[in-house]
Amino acid sequence: MRHPSFACAIIAFCLGLWGLTGPSMWVDEVVTADLATRSTRQMMTMLSQVDAVHGLYYLIAKGVAELAGQAGEAVLRLPSVVAITAACAGLAAVGYRLGGRGVGLAAGLLFAALPVAAQYAHEARSYPLVAMLAVAATWLLVRGIQDGGRRWFAGYALVLALMGAFNLVALSLVAAHAVTMLWTRPARRTALAWLAAAAAGGLATLPLVLIAYPQKGAVAFVPAPALRGLWTAMCGLAGSAVGAVALVALIGAGVWHDRGRKVGVAAVALPWMVAPSVALLAVLPFQSLFLPRYLFFCVPGWALAAAMGIVSLRPAPRVVAFAGLAALLVPANVAARANDAKPMDVRAAADVLNRHARAGDLIVYVPRWPRLMWAAYPGPGSRLRDVTMRKSPRRAGTLVGLDARTTKVAERLDAGRRVWLLRIGDPSGEVERLQRIRREQIRAAGGYAVAGRWRFTGARVTLFERPIPWPVR
Repeated sequence: MRHPSFACAIIAFCLGLWGLTGPSMWVDEVVTADLATRSTRQMMTMLSQVDAVHGLYYLIAKGVAELAGQAGEAVLRLPSVVAITAACAGLAAVGYRLGGRGVGLAAGLLFAALPVAAQYAHEARSYPLVAMLAVAATWLLVRGIQDGGRRWFAGYALVLALMGAFNLVALSLVAAHAVTMLWTRPARRTALAWLAAAAAGGLATLPLVLIAYPQKGAVAFVPAPALRGLWTAMCGLAGSAVGAVALVALIGAGVWHDRGRKVGVAAVALPWMVAPSVALLAVLPFQSLFLPRYLFFCVPGWALAAAMGIVSLRPAPRVVAFAGLAALLVPANVAARANDAKPMDVRAAADVLNRHARAGDLIVYVPRWPRLMWAAYPGPGSRLRDVTMRKSPRRAGTLVGLDARTTKVAERLDAGRRVWLLRIGDPSGEVERLQRIRREQIRAAGGYAVAGRWRFTGARVTLFERPIPWPVR
């Protein structure tokens, strides 16, 4: 097995399986689990209103869940593990073409070992698939430049269209490839073939753009980019500030060592790292799209450049650099697989309700999306009566359902004896405001006192109970 892709694939797959069900699902994964258990018609009705950009991924998740007969953590995260494995193998192939076996092996292994790769391998979302397709598109680009065959660009157009179908933001990879084309200056025929393929791939996603544009309010929460945020993202990529500095140093060494080559690592990796973010600046006046998960497809470029930096060293320093970087990455890899690795521990909250809920109990969700969590964590808690819901998400054809009127909420609380208040998410802004409203509604019903509290990462469960007997009206 002289080609490095095989070894990288085996190691990446084993790393992906390690701790697969360690972290709890968080909000985005809960949405995936819920939609994977809806009917196709219910899903399409919802996608006509929001999240159309993730529609293809939801259909894949639904197929996987139906094949497995459930929508649990391991089942829905397995496609992400496979995608990261394929991305590592593909990146090794890219490195092999650009710098030889050593660069390919180092690039694939380094990408597999990055804590951010573990984070997304253990997440039931589309971002690992997008990264896999970004690697495939880059490999096809490199083959097209080196070999000059049009067949490579035909495949490139197909991969680009598929990548855009999973995540429209990933089409900014074309900006990186444009810089690579300018850097390498291939034959005019090759340049025109790439230009036609890029245009075809982009135009194929136009129907999705037209559907998704009216839904742009779903990303209104994304903040504008800041230098501090960039540093935070880099630390998250490498697992620590020291790891980020070491990674940047290796990247600098790799780019410097490879600077003289026309079709080399620097010509591909450097634009891959930077150009998509620069391209997003063009749409910043209209909408900020700078979220680390949206740009995860750029991370293979970082690994490729750092791999060149490692290989450029003499044998003894090369071993020290690789071992030192591995030592820096181990603690972050362990932390990425911990139970509280995600921003919120939905599993722990669901477990409390499944163990302690009684028949006839009521529940109030803050905000509304936690009512979807029972697709991932089924149990007795799913049968609690949702005080604030007028129509379920599936019946309403919406993501989180429709709320009941305030008077109806008051009537339901007035008729109960025990009510659970579940708050998941950062207690600030809209979540905090809604929590105050719900607590006030419970107090206004009269007689309810706190009977239990449970606290977890990003989640709070509170049980309110009336004394027995209580004059229920």
